[in-house]
Amino acid sequence: METGSELVRIAVVGGLLVAGGIVLAVLGRRRNR
Repeated sequence: METGSELVRIAVVGGLLVAGGIVLAVLGRRRNR
């Protein structure tokens, strides 16, 4: 059962990292303009 919770945690952390990267990319493009 613990493996399932670990997968969920990894998915959440990975999602936050991806979302953060997208936000930084969008902000960077807006700043360049």
